[in-house]
Amino acid sequence: MGVLDSLKDIYFSIEDRYYAFMDYLEEKVHIPVYNFFVNPIEDSGIPSFPFALLLFFVLLGAGFYAYMAYFAASSTSVQISVLGANNEALSGVTVTLLVDGEEFNVSASDENGVALFEGVPVGKTATVKIERDGFEPFAKSFSTTTGPFETVASLQSIAVIEPPSKEEKVSVKVLDENGVPLGGVSISYFDSISGEAKHATTDSDGVASLVGLRQVLAFEGQAAMELEFAAANNMADERYDFELLKSAAAIVINWTPIIEGILADVRKGIPVSLISSKFHNTLAQTILGVARETDQSRVVLTGGCFQNKYLTEQAVNLLTQHGIRPYWHQRIPPNDGGIALGQIYALERMAKKTHDKLQEAEVIG
Repeated sequence: MGVLDSLKDIYFSIEDRYYAFMDYLEEKVHIPVYNFFVNPIEDSGIPSFPFALLLFFVLLGAGFYAYMAYFAASSTSVQISVLGANNEALSGVTVTLLVDGEEFNVSASDENGVALFEGVPVGKTATVKIERDGFEPFAKSFSTTTGPFETVASLQSIAVIEPPSKEEKVSVKVLDENGVPLGGVSISYFDSISGEAKHATTDSDGVASLVGLRQVLAFEGQAAMELEFAAANNMADERYDFELLKSAAAIVINWTPIIEGILADVRKGIPVSLISSKFHNTLAQTILGVARETDQSRVVLTGGCFQNKYLTEQAVNLLTQHGIRPYWHQRIPPNDGGIALGQIYALERMAKKTHDKLQEAEVIG
């Protein structure tokens, strides 16, 4: 028996099952398939089985297309651009994507620093996690929507502190995930020279420790106040260099040039008053720099750091000189006292709304 005969046998065997199935639908299920499908086709001289087979594949293809269209609408792609501290693309970085808290996929960034995830479910909470030696761990959550989603992962380098000699001091700057200095953080360390365990607390900005003004705080804000008083004794126009790192997600102030400039002045024996003045001038310049980069015409200066008279005056003058309107506290303190007053005002508004609703209910009743 040749190949052709074998194919014919297979065809006729399937055709027999097809007619058996038609008989089943006609006799058992009581669907008149012969009157409405088989007979009209075969009366035209066309076998109904090949036609039914063709129709089956057409419907199967249409169903597959509909399924793929639905799947495409219910999923999206997520593109992560991995950047270093200087906005350079980082390749070969392992990126983990979690969806609703469960691992979805793991990918590595390409030569352009891009990690791409396809088929991510829409309407879910996705979290990007990145861990790499020499950088702070990165995590970012977002909601997935229809259409491609792109975000930037800017990794912050971990500072390496060299062991000190007997003549040197080491200052540790503690930052949060956004690069903001954290004050009031307790640090325990071992002094290899004295052989003793010691403790220190970070100040509000870390700079007072570098210039030798204050290593341990007796009260919150003590180091920052002493730094301000030192600046008032030498109101120079000089400042330190700084860098604004721009990405699609945020503008980050790179503190490295500032700290390097302060350390250089300390080694040169520059007076603390001049270093402090240059530092405050730099802070005011960063405020102006961010405002100009984001094209702001008005800037609100608020928060405890603006209890600093020198910093506030420098920031107000700089913004005004460049055509930007500053707003700062006049009668209400910018620190926790202002927050407390805002809380009282919010409570008063809530009480008034409740009172108005009760009166409206009485009128309706």
